[in-house]
Amino acid sequence: MHAATIAGRVSIEEDGRSGTVRYHEAGHTIDCYWEFGAGDTVVLIDVGMVDEWAKRYPWATGRRAAIIERIASEVLRLRAPSCHAELDDARGVLKIVSGNAESGAARSAALAASVPQPLKAPPPAPSSSSSSPATFVRTYANVRAKFAIGAGLIVAILGIGAGLIHSVFSIRTYATRVGMSARSGNIIATFTHQLEPYVPSLHRDPSKDRYTVGILIHTADGSQPPRHVEVARHLTGADANKATFGRDDGQRLWFRVLEPGAIDLASGTVLGEREFATIAALEPSPTGRIEDLASGDRALEMLLSAGGLVTPTRFLAVMNDADATRDLGPRESVRPTLDDARSREPSSMWTSDVVTEDGRHLLVAPVRASAPPAYFSAFLRESRYGGLLRANGPSGVFRILEKVRYPRGTVFLARVDDDGTTRWETDLGIATLEEVLPDSQRPAFIGLRPTTPNVLAEPILVVVDAATGKATTYSLERGRR
Repeated sequence: MHAATIAGRVSIEEDGRSGTVRYHEAGHTIDCYWEFGAGDTVVLIDVGMVDEWAKRYPWATGRRAAIIERIASEVLRLRAPSCHAELDDARGVLKIVSGNAESGAARSAALAASVPQPLKAPPPAPSSSSSSPATFVRTYANVRAKFAIGAGLIVAILGIGAGLIHSVFSIRTYATRVGMSARSGNIIATFTHQLEPYVPSLHRDPSKDRYTVGILIHTADGSQPPRHVEVARHLTGADANKATFGRDDGQRLWFRVLEPGAIDLASGTVLGEREFATIAALEPSPTGRIEDLASGDRALEMLLSAGGLVTPTRFLAVMNDADATRDLGPRESVRPTLDDARSREPSSMWTSDVVTEDGRHLLVAPVRASAPPAYFSAFLRESRYGGLLRANGPSGVFRILEKVRYPRGTVFLARVDDDGTTRWETDLGIATLEEVLPDSQRPAFIGLRPTTPNVLAEPILVVVDAATGKATTYSLERGRR
């Protein structure tokens, strides 16, 4: 029976570097674990041995070869059209191998032809019927020395072989950003975690994966090159994801990766155990503010505002037409900052003079600014739920916006003068904004680059010069190819 006569459907499920190839037929299923291979073997699929099928899939008795052929042909068609399949029936393993079957067979034949033929043994040396005690001692010493050398070579070869097996067949990984970053003045710190290399197998237990956690340190002004410091090894995934930054005392930034630690802000280095022991009791106490505990989207929202007072007599806001009609009428009362109310509809920038009467800030005559409408627009705050972030210099605040609606566009940053004039505008190259690290001279942003097919989006750090709008971009991954 050929695969063409088997009507079953094949689906492929992925879970990181492994998953399930599932065969469906008339209400029955056959689940085959798969995992990435090494070298020319792209994927290994555990299809099971003959005696296993008789017990697990009695409905498929007698059709194992045809079903495996169907699975192989569908996997090749769906995911690996440039490869071919090879069945190791003794182990019940279906291998997806790079190249077509003809080229694979040719490589095997060429390899066999290239193996050198064994040389004929030389004739034995003539033996002597007599030997002196000195000759015997020399012979014994030579034999003992050769045995020691041979044993040493065997041990060395075994050690090198084990190292080569682990090196050649282990899955290599790269370090990437994890958790929330932290900023203290000119220092920006980001946690990374990296899955430690492992040798793939058909029955690998992901719960045994271990991670190395490090801290990637950048200077916002670029005065020092980025540096990466390892802080913990062999952590479970759950423990690695618990890495958090604490507060800083002006000299050190504190963190916790199972155990507490600190970064020296002047040098940008992580303190050693002895250094940390001398300052362990100096860690600043938490503020108790609920906003300090926020992370993810909630933390980002707390750093964005729909507008507010840029001076006691000047108001700026970004709103869509419907919200502006409702909230921005003359004599309307406004607060120092407005909540982040980014609209999916295009938003315009609005300006107005402000008068103060009986402690209330009242709009005089709001007008639409000349800046074109934008999506997901907002102003930056100086801290979580703080006032609007003032740009370094005599005038200006920072506005983020998207010219093309997500997910097709990228995030822009603009510096807006108090009168609503846009001084400069720069593309951050970020498709998904995840963090804002405020600063009046060099605000920083963390997010993901635009996605490309079959490639995970790269996390990046972008620092912008408030005076010129020049953006400097750093990757938050290490070792990615």
